[in-house]
Amino acid sequence: MAWGSSSSSTPPPPASTLSKIVPLALVLIVLSVLGVVGFYVYSAINDIATGANKHLEKKKIMCSKDGVKVSVKQVEDEKYVDRTQSVLVNAWNLSAVQGRKKA
Repeated sequence: MAWGSSSSSTPPPPASTLSKIVPLALVLIVLSVLGVVGFYVYSAINDIATGANKHLEKKKIMCSKDGVKVSVKQVEDEKYVDRTQSVLVNAWNLSAVQGRKKA
């Protein structure tokens, strides 16, 4: 009797089936709500990424796993040759000395 009362207490009654199922149901409901919210967030992020990728592709910027590639505007060969030739002719003409006779 030195360590506590010697009166015998009756054990608590067994838990009912309903009190065992309620916590499990609450956990399942919380997990399903988190799953639905997570799915909508994932879908929204994918839609935003797809839209941004299409917008960048219109501006000729390609994003891939390898990196970012920027394509340049195509110039026709004939126009390129004409521009190069005109620059060279202008440089030739400007480099000629004013007082020197052309042979």
